[in-house]
Amino acid sequence: MSYRYVRRGKPLSSTCIIGFGLIYFLSQSPKDIVVNLECDDPVPLDTKGLNCPMPLLKAKQMLNKLVAGQVLLVESTDAGSVRDFQVFATQSGHVLLNQTDEAGVYKHWLKKSDRVT
Repeated sequence: MSYRYVRRGKPLSSTCIIGFGLIYFLSQSPKDIVVNLECDDPVPLDTKGLNCPMPLLKAKQMLNKLVAGQVLLVESTDAGSVRDFQVFATQSGHVLLNQTDEAGVYKHWLKKSDRVT
């Protein structure tokens, strides 16, 4: 899966800069910046060992740093986090893509929405 984020127009001819897991294409005009996000791998967040409400709070803080369309993978050992993330996704507008329980480690995949309430 690949996401594309565009700010202020389209590049005409571009230079590629790679950094922080992002690929930036700078056009001839400094006002035109295009960022291609290769989001095959979600952004990981390890909250194992933290109890409610900390996994959800840490996830919310991390989602605020991501751009729309990016996926956050939260790993938690708090069994209550399953319901917490379901309610959070419903109330916030983010998309809960999947939840799994792997030997007591609960994994939650959240896709940041562009229309967050």
